[in-house]
Amino acid sequence: MVYLKLLEGRAKYHEKADVKTWFFSVIRFTAIDYLNKLTSHLSLESVVELEENEPIDEKVDYRPILKQLPTRQHQVLLLVFYHGMKLHEVADILSVSVGSVRTHYDRGKKKLREMLTKERAV
Repeated sequence: MVYLKLLEGRAKYHEKADVKTWFFSVIRFTAIDYLNKLTSHLSLESVVELEENEPIDEKVDYRPILKQLPTRQHQVLLLVFYHGMKLHEVADILSVSVGSVRTHYDRGKKKLREMLTKERAV
């Protein structure tokens, strides 16, 4: 992946450091990006503020609840939580600005929190 990054010109040497230092930095940041992609899945429980004593049910499928959200909020939350994408990646896929994705993400989380709180109260 590092060699490909270098060949495609995505990593540029600006002569601010030694070549060896720069090359190892490229390797390090490529590895960090790869690990972040592997572990970037957030659980929906982190969105909902749970009581400390309340057990987390990991078998709950939140997709039916997400479908109750407006379309754009549903799409953004689905891509972020279930597909582990970052907001700028979601913006590229949906062809909207990152600011718009942030807005839908925040509003969707708030609405989801309200819906789950109401569901637990019942």
